[in-house]
Amino acid sequence: MNENQRLKTLMDLLYFKTQKDFAAALNIKQGSLSDILRERINVSNAIKDKLEMKFDVNLTWLEDGIGEPFFKKKPAVGESKEGVPYFDMSLSDAKELIVEEQRAEYLVNYLPFNDCTAYLPVYGDSMYPNMLRAKL
Repeated sequence: MNENQRLKTLMDLLYFKTQKDFAAALNIKQGSLSDILRERINVSNAIKDKLEMKFDVNLTWLEDGIGEPFFKKKPAVGESKEGVPYFDMSLSDAKELIVEEQRAEYLVNYLPFNDCTAYLPVYGDSMYPNMLRAKL
């Protein structure tokens, strides 16, 4: 069984009934998925990355057929429900990825700030112009 055939197996294991639905979940065109499944083209690294990030697919299994199709789920970070989950990803990634409490890096338990759903890192210099003009 090759990569393309294992991708078809993944589609079935993930309970996608149509290629259209699976392609939409991977954010690719249905025609591209069809070409992959008919073995006209290979599975790209971008698709492999999406499979790993969105569905916990074991890329060693996808590429070589070694091991299990999916990684074992890590124990849920939030089982104790003490704190707010922190995700080490940018906000732009959060739109494409499934943000689940089980995938959190750790829990933030600081009571004055526990009134939110999740924490994400924010980077930038929005105050930089004001700092230059000493308008703080």
